[in-house]
Amino acid sequence: MALERLQGRVYRWYIASPLAFADWRDPQLDELKANPTNDPNGLIWNLSCALNVDGSTFDIADSELDDSLTFCQEAGDTSVTSRNAEVVFESERSSVPWVGAAATVPNGFNSANLAFSLLAWRGIEYFAILSIGEEPEDPFADGDELYIARVVTDHGGDEMGTGENIRLSQNFAFRGDVAKLRVEA
Repeated sequence: MALERLQGRVYRWYIASPLAFADWRDPQLDELKANPTNDPNGLIWNLSCALNVDGSTFDIADSELDDSLTFCQEAGDTSVTSRNAEVVFESERSSVPWVGAAATVPNGFNSANLAFSLLAWRGIEYFAILSIGEEPEDPFADGDELYIARVVTDHGGDEMGTGENIRLSQNFAFRGDVAKLRVEA
């Protein structure tokens, strides 16, 4: 993977339906591992191999802070008013058409087609999930750290350039829920 060569770290990028978890703040291993074959009819999907490194972003760091004070607060007090997540998935477009949900690789189903089928439509709510440190195809395990943000799809746009593959860029709208957590069995 490109990021492993550049940074010595590997990433897993997932997207999940809000129905995938009983409690998204405490995802269970069986919920995270519920779709190991990336079945299009599942509730959680591994999009790592379809996403382009240059155009994909998962940043949940910059919070908006309220630093206004009452007469009872001490100087320097701040409180978080909102957390801002910037999540962009830029997926490769496949030149092999997907012929339907029952299709398999010989008939055109691949991870790029799966990503397109999930990301191309406006107004669909998901949890975007980033896991750092494991190979993209490795299943989730006890102790894995995850970053999760509730997002909704916007109008996906094609990114094109001379001599480049066409990619779909989905700049998600943020829904306000964000968490960094550790998976525990």
